[in-house]
Amino acid sequence: MKKTNIKLSSLCFFIMMFILQCSKVNGHNHNSINSAKRLMTEYSQSNSPEQIHLSLGSQSHSIVVMWSTKLEEECFIEYGNGPENLKSVTATMAQLTVDNEQASQYLHRAELLDLKPGDIAYNLNTEGGSIGDHFMRRVSKFTSSIPYMTTPGDHERAHSFYHYRYRFSMPNAPWPMSEDSLWYSLNIGYTHFISINTEYFYLQSAYKQLQIDWLKKDLTEANKLRDSVPWIIVMAHKPLYCTKSEMEQECQEENSYLRDSLEDLFFEHGVDLIISGHKHCYERSWPMYMSRAFQLNYINPLAPIYIVIGAMGYEYMADKQKSSPFWLAFAMSDTEKELFARLNVVNKTHLVWSVHASMTNEDVDDVQVIQTKHGSFGKPGAKALEKMKPRTGGSRNLPPEPFHFVDATNIDYQYRPFILSATVFTISFVLFLFLRHSKVRKVLRL
Repeated sequence: MKKTNIKLSSLCFFIMMFILQCSKVNGHNHNSINSAKRLMTEYSQSNSPEQIHLSLGSQSHSIVVMWSTKLEEECFIEYGNGPENLKSVTATMAQLTVDNEQASQYLHRAELLDLKPGDIAYNLNTEGGSIGDHFMRRVSKFTSSIPYMTTPGDHERAHSFYHYRYRFSMPNAPWPMSEDSLWYSLNIGYTHFISINTEYFYLQSAYKQLQIDWLKKDLTEANKLRDSVPWIIVMAHKPLYCTKSEMEQECQEENSYLRDSLEDLFFEHGVDLIISGHKHCYERSWPMYMSRAFQLNYINPLAPIYIVIGAMGYEYMADKQKSSPFWLAFAMSDTEKELFARLNVVNKTHLVWSVHASMTNEDVDDVQVIQTKHGSFGKPGAKALEKMKPRTGGSRNLPPEPFHFVDATNIDYQYRPFILSATVFTISFVLFLFLRHSKVRKVLRL
């Protein structure tokens, strides 16, 4: 077994500096970056570390680094703000054996502690694991410098999530991750993030109830901290709500097993936002519960907001919407525009969700959510619908449309077309009456 030294000295999460390099350990000075660079040229490129990616660690001041090698290596990482006084941590190694004849055989994981604040692939196990290798190499351009937090989906299910459990390391779980730890939560600034495994709701497995019990406890604890961490955001692969489209999914049906299992829980504990994927499109709901929109704005929402952001899968299929339910605020499915989203939690009461075209960075959607009353939305059940004000003379049970803006960047008003039309009509009508006056006509010689 060889030893590999991984020197860290370029920008990491917050202000930690690191560079990732490999060298043989032959009694050289570990604190010398120049020595590491020289030895790097001597090291066999066939076993250089690759597929480097970061994820958040078990604590707010820690980060996990993972990489792979073809050969068995004993590795350690040295890290710090510069070449002096570097800290060292030995990496844990695991061998990948299932569906992995054509891929890297050895995975390594190290958790860096005491840092100062400053569908994964189609499929990971396909073609003997080579698809997983190819994907991890491509994303390592950004995952080696930005924490890459994941949520498992249906394309990670093979062999009890085997490749997912070995290739990634998420908080609050051992490594390799066990099947009963494929969910987690963590606090980042003003936000409590929760990642759940929706696949367990469709498998005959005891892990479903285990996850629900954990989720109930986690949401209860998170609500105790809402004075300091007010926002709660859930990440899940499969959505609870979606439109009817080319991909026929349970989320478009009137009865949904996933919705029956989770919606009441999200409503009762005041989850602000549920972000999911799976469908190859983009959809954003109004605040809603029990298939009904509670309001047509995002000012102090009375129910959770559901977002589907799966629009990076257009290369395989664009899932065009075939329905426009009343709870749908915005939707897009364009084969020419793959999309990504940014979430900016501005402070305890404001967050901005923006969606952009991946090739041009064109703004596609931009929404500001204002919530000054974080907490439970109320007791779940039919009585919760009493919060909604029925629309007079209409079949849709929605409140009146108020003046409000949703675009936090351009300050565009949601009802700008209506306001503009009304303004033009009013000015035209006043001008018409003015010109009909006899004295005015006489002065103007009309």
